[in-house]
Amino acid sequence: MAQPYISRPETDAFLDQLATALESPQSHPVVFQAWGIGGVGKSTLTRKVQAKYGDSAHSAAVSFGQTEGIEDPIPLMAKLYGQMVPQDDWAADPFWTQHSLYFDTIHQLQTQAATGRGVVEAAQVGHVQSLLRLGVDVAGEWFLSESAKKATQTVVTRGMEAAVAGLSLKDELMGLLQQHKATKRNQALQRLMLEPLPQLTQAFVAGLTQQSQQRPVIVVLDTYEKVPSAIDTWLWRTLLGNTDLARQRVRLVVAGRHCVLRTEGWRKLHQDRDAVYECTIERFDREQTQQYLAQIDITDAARVDRIFTVTRGLPYYLNWIREQTERGRSLDFDQGNQEIARLLLQGLNPVQTQVVQLAACCRWFDAKIIRHMTEQQGLDFAAAVDEERNCYGWLTQLSFAEPVGKRWRLDDVARDVFRQSLGRDQVEAIHGVLADYYLALSNQEVPPNSPYLNRYQNPDWCGLRAEYLYHLLFTRRDDIQPQFATHLFEGCYLSVNSVTQLPLTWMTAEADGAETSLLTYATRTFLKGVKPAVEHSYLVFEWYGSPQQNAANSTEAIATWKQLIDTLESPTGVPAERRQQISTLLATLRTMFGAMGQPIQDDAQLLAVFKQALPLIEENPVLLQMGGSIDQQAEAMFARLGYSLEDIEAAITVCFSQTEALDGLGRCVALIYQARRSPSERRADLLLSALAEAQKIKAQLSPGLGSNLLWGEIGVALGNLGRYEEAIAAYDAALAIKPDKHEALNNKGIALGNLGRYEEAIAAYDAALAIKPDDHQALNNKGIALVEWAAKIQQEGNTEEALAKLSEGIAAYDAALAIKPDYHEALNNKGIALRKLGHYEEAIAAYDAALAIKPDYHEALNNKGIALGNLGRYEEAIAAYDAALAIKPDDHEALNNKGNALGNLGRYEDAIAAYDAALQIKPDDPSPFYNKACAYALQGLVEPALENLAQAIHLNPDKYREMAKTDTDFEAIRGNPHFQALLHP
Repeated sequence: MAQPYISRPETDAFLDQLATALESPQSHPVVFQAWGIGGVGKSTLTRKVQAKYGDSAHSAAVSFGQTEGIEDPIPLMAKLYGQMVPQDDWAADPFWTQHSLYFDTIHQLQTQAATGRGVVEAAQVGHVQSLLRLGVDVAGEWFLSESAKKATQTVVTRGMEAAVAGLSLKDELMGLLQQHKATKRNQALQRLMLEPLPQLTQAFVAGLTQQSQQRPVIVVLDTYEKVPSAIDTWLWRTLLGNTDLARQRVRLVVAGRHCVLRTEGWRKLHQDRDAVYECTIERFDREQTQQYLAQIDITDAARVDRIFTVTRGLPYYLNWIREQTERGRSLDFDQGNQEIARLLLQGLNPVQTQVVQLAACCRWFDAKIIRHMTEQQGLDFAAAVDEERNCYGWLTQLSFAEPVGKRWRLDDVARDVFRQSLGRDQVEAIHGVLADYYLALSNQEVPPNSPYLNRYQNPDWCGLRAEYLYHLLFTRRDDIQPQFATHLFEGCYLSVNSVTQLPLTWMTAEADGAETSLLTYATRTFLKGVKPAVEHSYLVFEWYGSPQQNAANSTEAIATWKQLIDTLESPTGVPAERRQQISTLLATLRTMFGAMGQPIQDDAQLLAVFKQALPLIEENPVLLQMGGSIDQQAEAMFARLGYSLEDIEAAITVCFSQTEALDGLGRCVALIYQARRSPSERRADLLLSALAEAQKIKAQLSPGLGSNLLWGEIGVALGNLGRYEEAIAAYDAALAIKPDKHEALNNKGIALGNLGRYEEAIAAYDAALAIKPDDHQALNNKGIALVEWAAKIQQEGNTEEALAKLSEGIAAYDAALAIKPDYHEALNNKGIALRKLGHYEEAIAAYDAALAIKPDYHEALNNKGIALGNLGRYEEAIAAYDAALAIKPDDHEALNNKGNALGNLGRYEDAIAAYDAALQIKPDDPSPFYNKACAYALQGLVEPALENLAQAIHLNPDKYREMAKTDTDFEAIRGNPHFQALLHP
């Protein structure tokens, strides 16, 4: 007997509207969604759609949670497209051509050395993994401010990792594509490898469009409540939001338990484009139930009433009754208020019922799981339920069991019903057994004391741990929240978020079933609180948690690109050593503007557009990440993801509340993230706790992970707080794990220099240079340490040795400049050393060379002014200071120095005005007070001279009391008793 189909007004309207949209696509929605609770007939409707169109339309269908291999957008497109157009390497199909090109190139990049000779280095494999991540990660969205939109004429829409990379995509990633023989001469292929998702989506749409010219295309996405978040975001943002798919005879039929319009992204898409036709499917009413039962020859009015009472008109239950009737089973409906669970279990003995309930607590099962679960309950796996079949074989023959690849599961409605039939204690006990089972399997896959990367880079371990957390959530164990938070923090730091995202996705998909009532109130509250952090952990902890670092990275990137643009426009042409950087810049900009919807191929036009936007970006460097202030950016971004800033802050608070209960990498990372968001007075304590935790787990940290954690996360942060001794301890710990980490040696040298331990600092720089001889930053920092050491030696009275150290410092700067001729910081520092040697003309030449590279380098202008003043060229010095102040009006040092030059010209009132301006910016700087005192004393103004001298001595007694004792500027007031009292308290 064919399965009955009962026509309902809402489903008839759905089918009619779909037919109209396929005929006139430009004026009708592109998405047709049927939604409702489990068992109301959504999947039946999708099958009705496919049956109705049959050979008259191309169709493709997947079911999330059942169709394997569709966790990301690219494999989903391939799965759908392959149902309509089989892959043929000889056919010039728009989608398969691009798809094959992408994965063939990935294979070459992974298996062939960039030079074409030798073995593939680990770094190259890592770069390819980064490329793959860029292609599928669409969890976040970045937006420009309104002013930035005007500058670029668009809103940037791209995948999260690509957006974070943005203009600052690492040179080595681009370098791989430009050097590898598979991609180096093909800019279009390079763009495909960097931005595969938008380009493959366009190819997918082109292929669907081509097919729709012959027949309409219907794409069915069933059980949409189980869709991975990456695919959901890709669907509304990229496939529907950035293509013309809606204009084609292509329509998406989406069926699920939840309405897609409940999320902000879908609502905005629908608001802008009228994109979604929404159909809510309800249970059958009594008349519809009667019609259904009549088709299976159940017409007795009393029996119909009893069935309607038991099933409440749910089509799933009615269909089950049909199946049982066809099998000749007699069902007892005499108890009108009988629970449906008992009806479904009717005819099963207690042991069989118990086995079904065990299976219902599994998301899926195979023979091993069922054997384990039954044996834990003291049941005979081989013969407990049937003399001829074991428990697993018997389960797979039940009408509500369905295959999922090589596994089995109970269908969603039956699973909900059977779990609800269990008592609370039974649910907790069964899920506890399952949690222990998956924990043991994960520990067998990767032993617990193995390096963290071995765990998170193993997809089998990640899957087993996700199952463990899912089942743990149903128990009342004390470690539920700490375990979840541990994996959340570890996964975020290691960029592997599936371990916590999957359990949350599974819970969300089943939220209208057994999950809500089976979880404890505490667990439900916890999951609701952490949900934003689980779904968007990178944005919550890495970006939103450290805006200062983003701004610093952006500022450095701007400086680099400005230099490259200046080089391009230089009349002398581009030096050979800069061509790679220029090529990288152009490719990066081309990728960026392509993602903006402005594909620009012409290099000159590309640079012109970028230069137009550059002043805006310079004004607020974090525009390279998004646009606007951090709060504005965060508010706009999270609103698009469906959350307020209050939601995000609450999620962060919930996560951090678990820190003290954590240990290992999870605790270490939590402390680091917490430190980023804490006031400076608390930050150091958190970082020191993180350092102590990292020391405990160093055996489980791979060299790369351990050194980056200790050096890059903890050591640098402690150094920035001025906690140099503790920073050195972190650097030493990093070097103990990875002795060739030259960056850690360089930073150790900086910390030692800040402590005045110059000899040790230089030894650290030399050690870094022994590993990486072309480390221009280490050479520059070595020069700084030598020059500062020289000053210390000079104060001790050893002039000859001080001069020797200055000369060594200049040699270090020259070595850095030999490696990087446009290193303007080294040129400025060389100028400082030359000035200390009394070589003022050479110092000015060094400053001018730095300014030729970076005209807005206000530090060099200030230093040039000092050297000019040393030569008595005060008017030129003032001009240099004014130029520095035009770039940085709050440069208090330039204002103070300008005052000195004015004073040397006898323009005391102007000098005092400059000193006052400096003090407005930095009121606790003793130098302007002292210099004001000199200016007043030279004019014979005793009271203001004494008043300002007193302020300078108050702020730095040792220095300025000694200076005043011999300073000839005070000769006119030296006999004043108040003056003498200041010098001899």
